Amino acid sequence: MLETRPAGRLRIGLLGAGSASRGVLPSLLGTGQVDLAWVADPLHAGERMAGQVVLPDIATPLAVDLLLLAVPESALPDLVDNLAARLRQESGRCRAVLQFSASSPLALLEPLRAAGVWAGLLHPMQTFPQDAPPPENISFWALGGDDELRGYLGGLMAHLTDDWIWLEPGQQIPYHLCGVLASNFLPPLLSLCESLWPGEPGEPGQARRALLPIMHQTLANLLRYPPHRAVSGPAARGDLGTVNRHLAWLEEERPDLIPLYSRLTEEILTLRRTAGERDQASAPAAAPEQEKSL
Repeated sequence: MLETRPAGRLRIGLLGAGSASRGVLPSLLGTGQVDLAWVADPLHAGERMAGQVVLPDIATPLAVDLLLLAVPESALPDLVDNLAARLRQESGRCRAVLQFSASSPLALLEPLRAAGVWAGLLHPMQTFPQDAPPPENISFWALGGDDELRGYLGGLMAHLTDDWIWLEPGQQIPYHLCGVLASNFLPPLLSLCESLWPGEPGEPGQARRALLPIMHQTLANLLRYPPHRAVSGPAARGDLGTVNRHLAWLEEERPDLIPLYSRLTEEILTLRRTAGERDQASAPAAAPEQEKSL
């Protein structure tokens, strides 16, 4: 028989013990609103997570308040069918099932809805590299799916973050795309810069020593200012001569990078132009010139 959970707390089961689960779990448990009942993952069976030994499969009862799915999208259809079949048979079944993946269609969870549970997603806006410690803070989350989840998980979200979004149908992909562009493209951008770096071949770390402080300062600026104030460089100051020299060099050495450079430069110019139009619109009207005294 399952133990009685404290009032207001959610008893959760977690399928998947990869980097996303290990990154998210400290934040969930840190709210004081969540108790971890079990974790199951054949790839990590026998390991420990938050005091729990990871199980090899989901042979354990599904009688939890909330079931979290942290598995690849390719594994979701078979897993969902299996869970739906079990939920129809078990008493004391869970109330809601949430996937971590923000890009996976919620339609994949339809068999669970047919089995009588609420289904949706809970997604942290954070990066979880393999073999890296969990982040100290996840400040922004997304929730979506069946409307009943807003009320059911409202208490958890209030303890989890001060800032979150409810994703309506059709908003999952642009939300997830923003996270990918803002985070996942930074490492390959640095790698690309390393490939262009003019330093000595015997000193591969020189590019990182030179460029990581700039990247760090840019992120620090973005924490303080909007993009149009945080951007710098030739395009931001209207130095199109330098921009054209960059393009001429790329034409000779790396023509494959011209579309990337051009598109990002256009975005900087748009930021600069929009900021100028905004400043002009907000400037006080000039006072009419007074007539000179004779």
